[in-house]
Amino acid sequence: MNVILTVAYGKVCDYPSYRAFLNSFQAIRREGLKLVIFGANMSRSARRATEAAGAEIHDPKTRLSDPGNKQRHWHFAEYLCRIRDEPGFVLTVDSRDTILQRDPFDYPTLHGVRILLSAESRLVKDDPWNLQDQSVLHRALRPGCRRESFHHWPVINGGFVAGKVAAMADFQLTRFAIDARDGEGTDQGSLTALANWTRNWPGYRIVGDDEPWVFHGNWLKSSTQAVANADGFAVLRSTGEPYRMFHQWDRTDCCEPLLKKFG
Repeated sequence: MNVILTVAYGKVCDYPSYRAFLNSFQAIRREGLKLVIFGANMSRSARRATEAAGAEIHDPKTRLSDPGNKQRHWHFAEYLCRIRDEPGFVLTVDSRDTILQRDPFDYPTLHGVRILLSAESRLVKDDPWNLQDQSVLHRALRPGCRRESFHHWPVINGGFVAGKVAAMADFQLTRFAIDARDGEGTDQGSLTALANWTRNWPGYRIVGDDEPWVFHGNWLKSSTQAVANADGFAVLRSTGEPYRMFHQWDRTDCCEPLLKKFG
């Protein structure tokens, strides 16, 4: 069993982009593929749409919209620890602004790693928002605790992590433990640090936009690796091969054709 794991709550569940995510899942759905959504405060229509897509809904009866998106990692870890002996893979995604263009679990690189992470098309130093977020984390670290220069790190997107079930259970608990600190900063800043700290460890792999894994649409206009095809899908410029997932598609000119296809 392969599991796509995500969060959806409140008004977000009524956005057309969330419905497009559900419909894109249905387009790739097959036996042995499960969508698990930690959902809270869903409207009746959103819950019906989520159930109609074949998703399994878990309501943790707690606030999921905490600053920095940190609380979700506790719930992910608890869920995964209960199934940690199951074979297969787990993928976490953002549900609000992601289109599943292809089955992500047929990506060959995934089958040769412990944890797979998705780099955005920028270094930390080149994006003001991520530079601020990373600086906040850096200041919160104790002296001597991995306080290395981060300016030339690739930005690691906080939403997209994949790996074997047991490895993902441990990784999500690690993410929660790092983010249990008080103060500012998001789970993207802490994941960027964790991914770059472990970048040379066996089994931990960072994949950029030069491979057909995830493309983050915020960078589409400036990307040297990706382009949109006639259907509005993000594809590798060099080969025309679609990425498995198109994140932030609603920030691009692909929004209209993709809403027509999946809305």
